[in-house]
Amino acid sequence: MLSVLTEQWQSVLNSASSSFFRADSRAEIQSLFQAMLVAVKAMQQAAKDQKWHLVRQADREIQTLSQRAVSLGWNKTGSTEAEQLKRHYQLIISQISQSKAEMEVKMEQQLRDREGILAYGLLTQGEGI
Repeated sequence: MLSVLTEQWQSVLNSASSSFFRADSRAEIQSLFQAMLVAVKAMQQAAKDQKWHLVRQADREIQTLSQRAVSLGWNKTGSTEAEQLKRHYQLIISQISQSKAEMEVKMEQQLRDREGILAYGLLTQGEGI
């Protein structure tokens, strides 16, 4: 799923040179999209590796880059690029939230298992509960 997102971001990046951008900002917007693509890939990889501090770092970078792109007016052009970027970002965040929820369930299960193992250990040592 994340590799599909990367391909879709590349498509957005390629369309960023469309004629609806002012000529002087087109190169900067292209550069910003490229940087966002790199940050999204980093965020995807960090989420896959469950390195949450790197996910936060990439997220901050994406926010900073998108704020700069907005200041250049790329989201006011009526183009679909802004909406595509927003949807992809939201999908990544949704996947990260799902991973978080799954991890919380596993942690709760481990806690229950640990409590059961400790209780069993006490019983086998004759101490009772």
